[in-house]
Amino acid sequence: MVPQIVEEWTLNRTGMASSPASKTARHVLDQFSHLGYEASVGVVCGPMRIARPAWKSGLEENLTNVAAHLAYGLAIQLLTEEPPRQPDRRLTSDEERHAARVG
Repeated sequence: MVPQIVEEWTLNRTGMASSPASKTARHVLDQFSHLGYEASVGVVCGPMRIARPAWKSGLEENLTNVAAHLAYGLAIQLLTEEPPRQPDRRLTSDEERHAARVG
């Protein structure tokens, strides 16, 4: 996911941070920034394929690849369901973010 500070900076620069539609704008920005980030990584890493094509791989390798994609897809699904569950999400100060850090 794209860091929250990048999202807040973008909302502040576009003037959407204090608008009545900021909750909607935040969720839309979450989705577009995530898609943009993943597309960029795909463009950079795509030509450097790690695995062989499915038709040149054995059954075990293909099953591992399918299982990895299913696990990744499930994780993405869980993440995309999360923003609507956070209706009180709002801008935070640096002090508040630093005080909330864990680990």
